[in-house]
Amino acid sequence: YVHLFVGSTAYLHLGGREVALRQETDYPWGERVRIRVQPEFSDRFTLALRLPGWCLAPHLEVNGAPVALDGLVDRGYARLRRVWEPGDIVDLILPMPVERVRAHPRVTADAGRVALQRGPVVYCLEEPENGANLHALSLPEDAPFEAAYEPDLLGAVVTVRTEGERSMAGAWGGSLYSAERPAVEPVALKAIPYYAWANRGLGSMLVWIREG
Repeated sequence: YVHLFVGSTAYLHLGGREVALRQETDYPWGERVRIRVQPEFSDRFTLALRLPGWCLAPHLEVNGAPVALDGLVDRGYARLRRVWEPGDIVDLILPMPVERVRAHPRVTADAGRVALQRGPVVYCLEEPENGANLHALSLPEDAPFEAAYEPDLLGAVVTVRTEGERSMAGAWGGSLYSAERPAVEPVALKAIPYYAWANRGLGSMLVWIREG
């Protein structure tokens, strides 16, 4: 069983024989997990790979040939049973589009808001990239997303960029209330992984963004 995706080598003993699994990946940033199967000699056994629940369309290849997942998945694992040869290569591709995540309607604090997720990573807006008063930001329903790897930011992360809007408090005047919709200006938004926030001094952070 392969539960976690991290560059590593594991030596397993199956009935007195050794099998090495060498894993190569830059997960959770990259979509491809490559496993080099190294049994001592040709041998039949099952290799089970965890399919993360967040991935809606996983893809599997053995030695470069696609493998249909139909009939192979059991309780969240793709089970490959075959005669393995030294040097066989398994590629698990986990597509990672940026997705909008919504909370249950009974979570009143998040009504009308979305969070951003790419692969297993949840994102947030932070003040260094997006300025103060993050509550004034909103995300249009049709805003596109662009993910980019930034090796010099926060220990090397993938960030998410998109186009949003900011309510303009300066155009409100001195009134506390108004029947008019607030004026907005387009702004470029940049989200960082949630786990990496609060590493660049004091500032505000926002996970749940107004939509619309």
